[in-house]
Amino acid sequence: MSGATNLDTRLALLANQSLIRECIARVIQESGLQVAALSGDAAEFLHHIDQTRPHVAVVDVAGRLEEAVALVERLHQLHPDIGILVLADDIGPGVVDRCFQAGANGCLDKRNTGVDSLVDAVQSVARGASIFPAQSFESLLQKRQEPDTRVRVLGQLSVREREVLAYISAGADNLKIASHLGISERTVKAHVSSLYRKLNQENRTQIALLARELGIRPPANV
Repeated sequence: MSGATNLDTRLALLANQSLIRECIARVIQESGLQVAALSGDAAEFLHHIDQTRPHVAVVDVAGRLEEAVALVERLHQLHPDIGILVLADDIGPGVVDRCFQAGANGCLDKRNTGVDSLVDAVQSVARGASIFPAQSFESLLQKRQEPDTRVRVLGQLSVREREVLAYISAGADNLKIASHLGISERTVKAHVSSLYRKLNQENRTQIALLARELGIRPPANV
């Protein structure tokens, strides 16, 4: 469901605090995006997701990390095409790692995120990009692949697939990758699907993390 334009981007929001829920919804609506569903209950939230099929699901952790991670994992299993953006009060390496492993496409620190940053993040996730917190990202990569493993894994990828992988490692969405490489967005999607299969990964975030582990660095023009 990625590739939505700003005008038709729909999101569902889960936040157990009414004030937070209503404030975020107002911000989103004023930015021109559509709020498809609001909820303070996880079960109700999943039901709304089934009914409205938004492009992005925004989950406010609000001190309930275990519940939030379980919900993200469940949501990703049920609707892998829906982008998931997590809002947390503490965005340390442990939180980021657990959310991403569960299937989240982005994670924002509520303490340091402004209105514009939130809207930009929603739009980016809707386009298929991943949001990597700069202060936490490198700490997720402490365990490196052995050299022979890197050679073996990279050896199964074509030159073009390696190029696409490099852009994914920078968090670029399919449209941006297509523009930089001079190919169609449809072709980029085909390469991404091939990367999922060859690298045995379930989502774009996992591919990006693996790319860094394999020593692939983002292109200079991103």
